[in-house]
Amino acid sequence: MLQNPIHLRLERLASWQHVTFMACLCERMYPNYAVFCQQTGFGDGQIYRRILDLIWETLTVKDAKVNFDSQLEKFEEAIPSADDFDLYGVYPAIDACVALSHRTSTACSSVSQ
Repeated sequence: MLQNPIHLRLERLASWQHVTFMACLCERMYPNYAVFCQQTGFGDGQIYRRILDLIWETLTVKDAKVNFDSQLEKFEEAIPSADDFDLYGVYPAIDACVALSHRTSTACSSVSQ
């Protein structure tokens, strides 16, 4: 199977580099979620921000211990559903939430080990 050159480069990264790349992508998507929350009054952009800050902390503080399962459990309630909103902004907000929650706990636990 042919692979995208980006996938090939990502495969060569160390675990902490994967998490750093993911955190950078989530930083870029954060404004989509924050604006959606502000416009609709749904959720709380600070929950997203807090989890993202904790990810950075695990990357920069050697002995940082974070219970991401607990954090993501709280975050699940703040993930919008496309069925509940009649505006385009819900889709970038959902994408941002999925990116943040997808494998966050697994990836960050491997970095802190």
